[in-house]
Amino acid sequence: MNFTKGLLLLAALFVATLTFGTIGFLQHDHFLTAVYKAIQLFSLESGAVAEPVPISLEIGRWLGLLTTLTGFVGAAAAAFHGFRAALGVKLSKGHDIVCGAGEKGCAVAESLLSSGTKVAMVEIDTSLPSVSHLQKRGALVVFGDARDAAILRKAGLRKASHLVCATGDDNTNLAIAMAAASDADAMKDLKVHVHVGDVAHSDILLRNGILGGNSGAGVYLSSFNFFRNRARCILRDFPLECGNDGNVRESIKLVLPRLDRLGAALVLQSALVGHFRSGGKVDVHVVGPDASRQVQQLLNHAPNFDHCASLTAHSIADDGQFATAAADIINGSSADSFTTVFLASSEENAALAQALLLKERTQVSDAFRVLVSAREDSALRQIVEQQTGADGIALRTWIKFLPPASNACGREAVYAESLDAVARSIHETWYRGNSAAIARAEREGDTTKARKLREKSAYKPWDKLTEEQKSDNRSAADHIAVKIRAAGLDPSDPELNRKWQSLDPATLDMLSRVEHERWCAVKWLGGWRLGERCDERKVHNNLVAFDELDEATKDFDLQQVKGAVANLDPRP
Repeated sequence: MNFTKGLLLLAALFVATLTFGTIGFLQHDHFLTAVYKAIQLFSLESGAVAEPVPISLEIGRWLGLLTTLTGFVGAAAAAFHGFRAALGVKLSKGHDIVCGAGEKGCAVAESLLSSGTKVAMVEIDTSLPSVSHLQKRGALVVFGDARDAAILRKAGLRKASHLVCATGDDNTNLAIAMAAASDADAMKDLKVHVHVGDVAHSDILLRNGILGGNSGAGVYLSSFNFFRNRARCILRDFPLECGNDGNVRESIKLVLPRLDRLGAALVLQSALVGHFRSGGKVDVHVVGPDASRQVQQLLNHAPNFDHCASLTAHSIADDGQFATAAADIINGSSADSFTTVFLASSEENAALAQALLLKERTQVSDAFRVLVSAREDSALRQIVEQQTGADGIALRTWIKFLPPASNACGREAVYAESLDAVARSIHETWYRGNSAAIARAEREGDTTKARKLREKSAYKPWDKLTEEQKSDNRSAADHIAVKIRAAGLDPSDPELNRKWQSLDPATLDMLSRVEHERWCAVKWLGGWRLGERCDERKVHNNLVAFDELDEATKDFDLQQVKGAVANLDPRP
């Protein structure tokens, strides 16, 4: 029973005792005396009256006893819980702290507990049902405001390995992170993960190094974004270039009705990793009543977007016209085109209706798929899994369900351990290559070249990189599977390594060009511009077409391609 329900029960018992006791005493005393004696029932006194005892007083006496015992047991349980939590935190070392027991915080805690990690939860709202659920799962719960450093210390901050700030408010999350960073006695290897829900704000903080690196106290601060994480999960499970038959297509489109937080995150992630063979890029279409304003808003956040992908707004009078406008886009596409229609932000019934209407109005079969979101027990899932359309094609072949939203707040999504292992390997390959280039330049007496190579801002060990630089390598890791499919191979093929080493020169050249386009997209979306190289001002001379690069840079792209499979994310 949670705290609020316990108080309501105690209040009900109190009122019942007072009522029955007063009625019973009124048979012997006047009103005020009866009320006074009824109140004394809670101290187990004043219950003696001449026989026979009125039934109402008998009930009142027993209710008074029950109320007193209930209060005593509740107080003892609360004291024991507080003692257990305090003792558990004191005995813990290397545990993780999660602040916020809402949807995101619970998903993080559940994932950590499932992996065997000790978890301390900090939550200000004692009435949340999720709190008691997490306690049953083994989490230690500390009630209080996590923005208070004293509360964080009570949760064992100074012995914790990770602190996850996952409340529903960005400002609160930032305040919690600052409170942790201000604790000079916190563990030097404490990692603080701050959820910033607004994609634009998250990127701005990342670019400016506000959350990314060691604070003055040695606490490592990093941000994560639920919507960006979910977009990464979606594109991993549903690669835009793969048709419903699994074959890779040449012309790729993405159509969506709005650029809400998830939609914007999906479009930006598509621009980062959507670089395919033959120079293909994602062609994004936003179809909605407010499409023009939403597109302009995204371009204000990412003004160089057009270097990475195309983005077109289609204004319609109301949402009911979406299927017709989307069908026109699909029908006007080339034969080798494949379109993903993203309806995950729509209501389940509306999404199904739009999907079926879209299917009726398209002229080309197997030219698109629709991504929707639905609960595991929803009627929509049952319909899609069991029904066949009027054309005889099973709905499940072209209507697909998104991975669970909780995946975007699981341990891997927040801590990015597997992704970072791949990103680190990519960086270390580049670091060794740059070191070898410095050594060659010095042997040849070219001290100017050697100096410029040393001055590259990313020429440092992984642990010394800024969070933005690490994020650049994560994007490279996300793109490895895209390169493999571009080469006509399967990322899950057990013979992949052997086949990759046998790629012909033409394929390697194509993949080198794809890799350069991908690298350029990271820079463009990160606010870089073309010019004489100056990393501090985010200016780079290689933001040009592949054929305009010098041979050394082309060779570097080639080496990145050759080593891509060795860095493939081992997760299934």
